[in-house]
Amino acid sequence: MNNTKLLALFLLFTVIAFGCKKDDDVVIEEKFTAEISGSSYAATSINYQAVFGIYSIIASDGTIELSIQLNGNEEGTYEVGGADKSFTVSYDLFSTESGTVTISEKNTNDKTLKGTFNFVLTSGLPGVPDAVVTNGEFLVKY
Repeated sequence: MNNTKLLALFLLFTVIAFGCKKDDDVVIEEKFTAEISGSSYAATSINYQAVFGIYSIIASDGTIELSIQLNGNEEGTYEVGGADKSFTVSYDLFSTESGTVTISEKNTNDKTLKGTFNFVLTSGLPGVPDAVVTNGEFLVKY
């Protein structure tokens, strides 16, 4: 009887110790989507970089690469040419004309940033229309 109780306790301890899921096992699926001049865009490759106080989200769908550079990574709205919180976008020969990037959530436990973006990119070349980026959403690991 004693051996049965010891075996039961051992099995109970084993299930408790090894059966519980750790928080580290949570899988975060990164996301970067938008509409570019009315066409859907969904990145298949997303990278986050922090260099000298500039925080970059670099997204590519294999054809188009967008790179958003922020002068911070705290929650809030970043504007083109903003005094405290500003951003720029790199896309081919286009430059950022206007728009916003909003970091709505900085999760320090999961090390993720979540937010939205909308902006207008201009080439400055005659006959080349602006690229209007709307309904942008991102979730990236930092």
